[in-house]
Amino acid sequence: MGSRYADCDDAIEDWLAYGRYRARVMSHLRGQYGRAGLIRLREALLAMPERKLAQGVVVLNGECCAIGALAIHQHVQASGLSWDAAAIVVQAEIGTDYQDRLVSEDVGVQHGLDALAASEVAYVNDEECYYRTQEERWQDMVDWIDTLLAGGAGKLSTVGPL
Repeated sequence: MGSRYADCDDAIEDWLAYGRYRARVMSHLRGQYGRAGLIRLREALLAMPERKLAQGVVVLNGECCAIGALAIHQHVQASGLSWDAAAIVVQAEIGTDYQDRLVSEDVGVQHGLDALAASEVAYVNDEECYYRTQEERWQDMVDWIDTLLAGGAGKLSTVGPL
């Protein structure tokens, strides 16, 4: 699967505005609401039976991105379904538009993240970990969350979503 960010232009025209945006994202993720969402996301990642994260999809044929893992985990907790059964339910709820990053953000918002955090999580999952295996992507996401929760910069590179 390809990137859900393929339609964006990586050329940054206003570096000051971009810097303000990145500062707002990091400030938000370190704040009370952002931290609460990251804690829930970390719990979902640790609950995965297979520690693998897909790229470019929310949930598809048993594979999921970090936000998909959050949605599946919440279904497991609420319904008592197995992880695989909950993945089928989440996939049916989302539909088939897997390439649109806005779908990922919407799913994140529906499951307790706000739009800013959901966008950043989807970006890190897909773009920051682009050349990583599914297992490495899972570990990178857990490490990224742990760094943010510990008060660190939480960045894998210098460029985030525009």
